[in-house]
Amino acid sequence: MIFEYFAKKLFSYDDKEGLKKLRANYKAFLNGFILFPLNIPGTAYYACMQGRKNVVKVIKDVFKERKQSQVPRHDFLDHLLEEVKKEGTFLTEEIAMDLVFVLLFATYETTSTAVTFATKFLADHPSTLAELTKEHGTILRSRESEESEMTWEEYKSMTFTHMIINETVRLANIAPMILRRVTKDVELKVDGRGFARFVNIRDKNGATPLHLAARQGWPECVHMLLDSGALVCASTRGYG
Repeated sequence: MIFEYFAKKLFSYDDKEGLKKLRANYKAFLNGFILFPLNIPGTAYYACMQGRKNVVKVIKDVFKERKQSQVPRHDFLDHLLEEVKKEGTFLTEEIAMDLVFVLLFATYETTSTAVTFATKFLADHPSTLAELTKEHGTILRSRESEESEMTWEEYKSMTFTHMIINETVRLANIAPMILRRVTKDVELKVDGRGFARFVNIRDKNGATPLHLAARQGWPECVHMLLDSGALVCASTRGYG
């Protein structure tokens, strides 16, 4: 749902069959882009590069059609094309197409995960959900019309909403293999031998130790991981 929504918002791509293929190509890209770069047919990395090639071709076709038609679609691509036409701009068509590719990838890989975690965290903390509902209720009641779209001033006033987003990103593993930079000293839980417990690290399919222990039917290991802070809401790409 999120992928389809952003595909429409970014470059008005609403072909249902095309969206399925586009999503499949992004999945192939994601499954291989952090692996060893062995670009041989049959490897995950080769599928990754083919997936990227197919997505870029779709974006290029949309660019070409949009430039020829000159019909505004009131989406992100319209703004990019206007920026490309300006004199002295650093933005070229190649950079613009890469930008569309990266933004759509970010929504596919991170936004859906962030929304899922935010929903889970809010469900676990009813008082926080009530405060968030109160903030948005105040904004809606202050509008002259219920049909009005969100304004920049309303966005800036969502102080508690921004806190929810920042806390979700802090707690959840939104992007795989993207490490955070520590800005202050923290105390890690360690076992008796002095090893830190990275209980939510993922393999290439997105599976955590908790997923693997559950699939193998090891209840004692599952309980140990849960006691150490394993996330029960973590989703995978390869195991469902």
